[in-house]
Amino acid sequence: METKVALSVNGQAVLQQDFNTVAEEAARDGDWQLATILRTGPASSGVPVKYIIPSGGAQNALMDHGGAVVESSGLTDAKVYVNPFTAVIGSRSSLTPSVKDALRDIRTVSHYGDDTFHSPRFRVQLPATAASFYRWDLIWARIDIDTPDAAVARYVKDGSGTATSQLISVTSRTTLTIGRTGGTEVSSGTAALPALPADSSTSFYIPLAYVGLGASHTLTTQVDGRRIREVFPTAGVAAPFGVPRLRPANGAYLTTGFVQNDYLWNANGDPSPSYVSPAMQGGESLIIPIRMFDGGTRGASLLANAATLIDDSCDWRKRIFKLAVSMVTGSSGNNMPWYSPVAPAGQPFYQENVAVPLNLFGANSLTDRQSGAGSAYMSTFTGGAITTGSMLLGLTDTTTPGLFTSAKFALFVGTDGKLYAWRNNVDAKREAIIWLEATAPFRNTDLSST
Repeated sequence: METKVALSVNGQAVLQQDFNTVAEEAARDGDWQLATILRTGPASSGVPVKYIIPSGGAQNALMDHGGAVVESSGLTDAKVYVNPFTAVIGSRSSLTPSVKDALRDIRTVSHYGDDTFHSPRFRVQLPATAASFYRWDLIWARIDIDTPDAAVARYVKDGSGTATSQLISVTSRTTLTIGRTGGTEVSSGTAALPALPADSSTSFYIPLAYVGLGASHTLTTQVDGRRIREVFPTAGVAAPFGVPRLRPANGAYLTTGFVQNDYLWNANGDPSPSYVSPAMQGGESLIIPIRMFDGGTRGASLLANAATLIDDSCDWRKRIFKLAVSMVTGSSGNNMPWYSPVAPAGQPFYQENVAVPLNLFGANSLTDRQSGAGSAYMSTFTGGAITTGSMLLGLTDTTTPGLFTSAKFALFVGTDGKLYAWRNNVDAKREAIIWLEATAPFRNTDLSST
């Protein structure tokens, strides 16, 4: 329970401290709630933790599905975009004198984009390089704690009762500024990463991304998304809340991590094979029931020799996938565990008021042996029937026990970012339950970052 100002007597004096208490309670409530969810902990040797919570790339209709924080504009304007995020500065207090402040005295501020261009993307233009020279630039965020706003005129009464107009700052706020530090240009060898500006007691810097600028970079050059190395620290919901965290090992993106052993900036600007973006934190999970049984009165849920839309709730491109498949056998065609107008012999099912569990991998089911991540193009599997998109899963009667002779099934991501399934015109005589897990996207894997 926080301090509550109570005016309980008519004519009771209200002091400056009373107003400040009310104002602080209102201004800090969001920070205190977030501190409980994040469990940031006290400062270590006077140094607070610093990280950001990405809001997702602005190219996504639903911004909670992930995306790059810093990405190429995709235009010939030498600019990168900085997408929305929330910066968190952990408690600056040790356990003395107040344990409560040490555990929750955080500050948060959100970056919402660029009001000048009415866009959630903030634009940063990167200066030109000299001919045949290249360099790294660092994009950072500076958080200034409790910064007084501009002074305004207010009347102030002195002890004699005389009121005079004075300029006084009556509000303060925590602010966020996006900035850039340019690196040293070189014509050969490895270009050094520019240093992050030093913190002060009230100003804190968070690195967002290093951007590699090639030889003869000009103000009409498109920034290559593959040369954007995001390095921001991230945070997730604390483990006691029961939310599992999926994230890249931080050694795969931090400048002190193992990725540094093979991440050298040379004239070609080739990225490290072991680098991944911290923006891949989190992800998506789906349960996909598929009917591949043409017999009976219902027919199959997938069209033959055509793409069937499975999910378009987010952009499924540029992710790492993990899949598990249960092939449900039986000749009746009604073998999904939860479907039970008539219970198939030996098959688990669900009904109200019956103590039988919903078992996705129960009797008469076979586990697919082909599950995993895939990058082969659909044309190599379907004989050209589907020529666009990246295949995640391909099942045939020779790779998957229980699939009917000559039957084929594929799950793939289309070039439009939607999730599709395909089957040939052979009755598979089976039903499948697919459990799909995917990381958040890694946007900066090509020139345009889209």
